[in-house]
Amino acid sequence: MVGIRPEDLDDRYPLKLASTGGWHLLVPVRTREAIDRAVPQYTELGAFNQARNITTTHLFTTDGFAGYDLYTRDFAPAIGIPEDPVTGAANGALSGYLALEGFLQKGQVHRLVVGQGHAIGRDGTLYVTVETTGEKPVIRVGGAAHVTIAGQLRLREQ
Repeated sequence: MVGIRPEDLDDRYPLKLASTGGWHLLVPVRTREAIDRAVPQYTELGAFNQARNITTTHLFTTDGFAGYDLYTRDFAPAIGIPEDPVTGAANGALSGYLALEGFLQKGQVHRLVVGQGHAIGRDGTLYVTVETTGEKPVIRVGGAAHVTIAGQLRLREQ
């Protein structure tokens, strides 16, 4: 449904659900090229996710561009977004997953650089700080954004 071949899955990482308020299906992929080639079946993926209360399907790899720790792609057809060019929520969930699954060493502060949106010509960079010094990881996600649309909402007084 996500448009990659089974052999493109990276079996070093478990496929898991992670939440930052909405559930994200985290799909580990071996290479950035495999992620870029992904052509999801949006109707089927949307129905699958909707039936399971999954907000997004988030493909990730550690095979990113130079200067990046992770490279991701995020599909959310169940909530009307075929592909989100850059998503802090899903990358925050991914960072928590990496900490809780033991891929980030405990007792440290990790700074991750995540690339997303390149496959659709809307390159983005997220900066994620993961503190693993306490009982539970503390995650902060930041980055720059470009306004693509602006508007005002006016409500009538009742």
